Amino acid sequence: MSKFTSFLKDIFYHYIPFSDYFYERRFLKRIYLPETIDTSIQFKIAETENEINKCINLMIEYFEMPSRQDLVTKFNTLPSTSFIMMLENGELIATMAHHLDGAFGLPIEEVWEARHLRGLGKRIGEITTVAIKKEKRGVVQKYYFPLIKFVFQYSNQYTGVDLLIYALHEEEIEANHFYWDARLLAPTPNVYRFSPKGKRVPVFVDLTTGLNTYLADIFYNCPENKNLFNFLIDKKYDENYIFPKRNIHKAFDFVLNPLMLDDYIKMFNSSESSKLKPDDMKTIQNALFFDEYKRVLSHFVDEATCLRKEARFLVTCPVLYIEADGKSFVSEQIRIFNVSNYGMGLSILDNQILATLMNAKEIKLKIGLSQGEYATLEARPVWLGPNHNLGLRIEANTPQAWERFIDALTQDFLHSDKDIKVA
Repeated sequence: MSKFTSFLKDIFYHYIPFSDYFYERRFLKRIYLPETIDTSIQFKIAETENEINKCINLMIEYFEMPSRQDLVTKFNTLPSTSFIMMLENGELIATMAHHLDGAFGLPIEEVWEARHLRGLGKRIGEITTVAIKKEKRGVVQKYYFPLIKFVFQYSNQYTGVDLLIYALHEEEIEANHFYWDARLLAPTPNVYRFSPKGKRVPVFVDLTTGLNTYLADIFYNCPENKNLFNFLIDKKYDENYIFPKRNIHKAFDFVLNPLMLDDYIKMFNSSESSKLKPDDMKTIQNALFFDEYKRVLSHFVDEATCLRKEARFLVTCPVLYIEADGKSFVSEQIRIFNVSNYGMGLSILDNQILATLMNAKEIKLKIGLSQGEYATLEARPVWLGPNHNLGLRIEANTPQAWERFIDALTQDFLHSDKDIKVA
């Protein structure tokens, strides 16, 4: 689209009387919300090394990259990166990388600033390197909205992301604002290596109540086949959506086994231009604390120089009850984050419960694990943070229950195909 044409459209849609009607119609006619999806189409998360390699290979093909080294970066060495897959008859036809904010920050911060989003007290994530099999563009376009629904559900409900960032062409900003209330992270277009085809502009979508409020306001009067609000909250496509099967935590769905990590690091260090800095290696060592990874990392960094600082898990566990100074509260669900050897953070949306817990001298938590198993923990509050966050330190008199909880998380992280039984 030429600048002159864009200028004329801007005048028409924003300054001519009744232009709002035509502005909405322009985007509404693009919305296609299929009643059902063919059973040959599936959406899932890459959960094996083979699936991850297929995703990376499609990205290399789509962006015409000469080698894996141009796409596999330090972000791939942490379990906070996962891959979303769209399949047709078992064949990968579209993919993208999903990044949680972590020890390396987000890829977007190589070009634009995102600190002000962290200042809101919300968890941020990013989608990068969207790749589509060229001969399957029609199929992907047909199921664009079901794909976006899967991305939003995975990002918010399974990884706890509140604000999701992605980069797009300037001409796509208006449509994304109309569909999802996407807002500019930064106004200046720039070259971005994680979306290599031309200059991009970064935007973010509020996946919490902000998105639902916006969609309810915009689409409340729309017919069902154009109503994005109803589309996102209904249970359509359950048979086509394959979410991670883990029973306990739902954040780290990237199957980063030690051999993959070893290959990545050797690949980086084979070239001076991509060689990891000592601080990067320490960050990886701190994040991947499991013995299986230490054997790999010991070849590259002195273990004695590293102290683990990266949070182990972001988890969503059913809490059977919370007891503070003898007073019990029932909470349907609670987000647990920054799990370490000593304690964890809680995110509790009920202000009354949060205030009571903060002032309590003794707190007991009964946390559901898997299939009727649970851990009863005693803790005390140590800090109160933004966004309904409360930090707890586990008391020394419940070490066995806490160790079982940590072990269950660890095993579930390493072996996603197994049911975790906690004794």
